[in-house]
Amino acid sequence: MKKKLIAAIVLAAAMGLGGCSGSGRTSGTGTTEAVETTQAETAQTTAEETEKDTALTADDKEKQLETEYKALAKDVQNIIEDRDLEKLKKLVVYPCYVGVGDGVTVDSEEEFMDLNPDAVFTDELIDAVKGADLDSLKMTEAGLAVGDKSGKPNIIIGLGEDKRIGIVGINY
Repeated sequence: MKKKLIAAIVLAAAMGLGGCSGSGRTSGTGTTEAVETTQAETAQTTAEETEKDTALTADDKEKQLETEYKALAKDVQNIIEDRDLEKLKKLVVYPCYVGVGDGVTVDSEEEFMDLNPDAVFTDELIDAVKGADLDSLKMTEAGLAVGDKSGKPNIIIGLGEDKRIGIVGINY
């Protein structure tokens, strides 16, 4: 952004100096060529900066998102042993897949609270989530899978339809 401002100032100064020569001489095509060259260089620099800034911004956003996912994963690890649906529902975003029985998709807190806590909080799930090394977890398109290294059981943290971060899946 600073380079854009500087380029605009340089361009304005070049145009002002070219129009205000007091010696009675005309600047001829030299000034025009200099202005056109400066404009072309500015346009090229601006395009390169924009591309670079966009790439950094996307990378920064991804890192921030991963940090937020891992913070929520830590919360899940802290509450899962309690086997309390009431506490867990605060971290769920809807719709959320829960792999109990043949698997169900819950669309509201009420539906989530209707689940059998013993079916949701299996010993295997609790052990897998509590034992997950959050620092070694990697983001996927689905989100962050917190659980056993083999893949299941796990809790998936991702973005809900409302773009909030939360639990989007519980797999057994």
